[in-house]
This record gives sequence, C-alpha cells and structure tokens, in this order.
Amino acid sequence: MRDDFSEEMKRAVASRVANCCSKPDCGAVTSGPQVDPAKALNVGVAAHITAASAGGPRYDASLTPEERRHHANAIWLCQTCAKLIDNDPARYTAELLRQWRQQAEEKALSRIGKTAEPAGLDTLDSRLRRIEFLHDCAKPLMGGSVFVEFRREYTPAELGHFRLLVAILNMHEPDPHPALFLGGRDAYPAIHSGDRTTLVIGTRSLAWSRNPDDDIQDTVFSTTASATDRVEFGAHLHKKGPFVTLGSLDQRWLSVYVTKPMLEQIARIGLIFNDYLVAGHAVDDFVILEGGPLVQWRDALSEAENAVPWVNVMIRNPHPVVNLPGAERKGWSLRFDDYTPEKIS
Repeated sequence: MRDDFSEEMKRAVASRVANCCSKPDCGAVTSGPQVDPAKALNVGVAAHITAASAGGPRYDASLTPEERRHHANAIWLCQTCAKLIDNDPARYTAELLRQWRQQAEEKALSRIGKTAEPAGLDTLDSRLRRIEFLHDCAKPLMGGSVFVEFRREYTPAELGHFRLLVAILNMHEPDPHPALFLGGRDAYPAIHSGDRTTLVIGTRSLAWSRNPDDDIQDTVFSTTASATDRVEFGAHLHKKGPFVTLGSLDQRWLSVYVTKPMLEQIARIGLIFNDYLVAGHAVDDFVILEGGPLVQWRDALSEAENAVPWVNVMIRNPHPVVNLPGAERKGWSLRFDDYTPEKIS
C-alpha cells in the first residue's frame, strides 16, 4: 500500500517553489494555461524523497505512514527530473533531495514581490558558466588549496598552535581508497629588532597521497604581517596524487579536521582546485564531532602540540530523517552533477 500525498498537499508543495522544478540546474516551470480558459495544465510531480512503499527508491522503513505522507518527505519536480531521481537513487540521495527542496524554497521566497529579471538572462548565464566548467573538467589538475577565514584578524599569540587537514577520498576504488590529503599548520617566523623579538604570520603547507603513496608538498610561507583574518594551504598537483583532472574530483567524499581551539576563531572553510571553489561552508553549518583523522600527521610535533586535540567538522543537515541517529549531520562531498562551482579568478 502506498502512502501517497493528498491533493491539497501536492498543491502546497508546488506553490512553495513557485511551481518550478526543484532540481537546481533545471528549474523548469511546471504549470500553465490550457486552450480551455477554465483549465490549467501541469507537468510537475510531488515526488517522494523516501519512497511511498517498500521496495521503492530511497525507502525508509523507520518512517510511519504519516511521515511518508508529510510535506517534509515531498519535493516538487518536473516529470523528467522525477523519473531521473528514481532511476538512480544511489546518486540522488534523500539528503541531496532535501537540499534541493530547501534551495528551491529559499529561491522562491527571495523572489516574492520582486520585479522579474529579463527572460532567459539568468538561465543563459548559468548555462554558460556550466559549459565553461564542464570544459575545464577535462583539464589537468594543476593545484589545490584549503583556506580558513577567521572571524577577525588574529595575531600569532591569539592563534597559537593550529592544524587543519582535508582528506579527499575515492570511495569507488578498493580499500585502501585512493586519497589526497591537504593540510597546514602554524609556522610563525621571528623578527628580531634590537633586543625585541616579534612573531609574525607564517604557515606550513603539507600535501601527500595514498594509492599512489606520494609526498607532494612541504612548504613554509612567511609574511611580515602581525595579524591575519585568513590562512591558506596549497599544493602543486600536476601529475601527482590519485586525481588527474579537475573532473576526477567528482563524486568524492571529504573529511575535514581542525584542532579544537581553532574552532572559536573560524568563520568559514573552503576548498579550491584549478581556481574553482568546489566546496565551502560557514561555521553556522558546522556540526562538530570529537576525534581526529585516521592518518598520521606528516611532520614532527612537539609534545605540547601533539596534545592539542582534533575535531571532525561535519555539516548540518537541515532536514534530517525522523528517528534516525546522526541524521542531523552529513559529510562534505563533491557532486558536480548537483551544482556548478564558482570560478574565483
């Protein structure tokens, strides 16, 4: 027996996204006039995020019939996208569909009462950006970096010792999964002036890979600045590590770790490859778990530094599945089918 939505529920789900498909790169209008002036046509579907009955796509046995029929389990799509998501549920997960719905509702809300943009310009611009990105996906992976934006400018004394590590995993290959590790830490140079010594901002970038096992980069970058509101750690990746092209990062999972005292200073963390911002989240999105990476840190640490604990930075899930432990959080991931990364230069 199917737990279907009511007609009233379907109309509400459609209206909440202005009768447009919720898939970010589609957005097709799903309703319009028939020849009969008293009727309207509809090519939209109130699709189930988790299936209406056992055996269906993304079925969740833990939900009650009422929860399956609830608006929180619905997403409005055009008929083409509705068929697409059900034909490939491994790619189009419940978590992803909830993100689409939230984005579509926020977009619809932001446009209420606003003058419409000239027809087609926004769509054309987004499609041109998409074409450029897909073209660049075939190019060699040249460089990558992870950055941290702070809440304000901090001095070396305020920042203290810190470390950051991003692991990018290819889970489609056998264990040990091919992985790229981008990390960084403090490396404050001392400037001597007479009998006075001052620490200034400096960082050390570390990059290595597994399968193939390569030491890719170990570079110290120094400045003369006494404070900073951002640090960035990068590596030259051409012909190094497991990922050959920009497109080979698609469908990869990210694990992000920082030292615990650093959390109070962070505003945002982002990841850049070949001048594309492929991932980025603000601190309001963070869900923090105790525990550090499974790989060993690459350079020597003092006893005091080694005692500074790691935490795992995960992302808040705005629409968790009811009664599912851990559903309030999700991991970072790169899914280029779902969005076009921003080009930053």
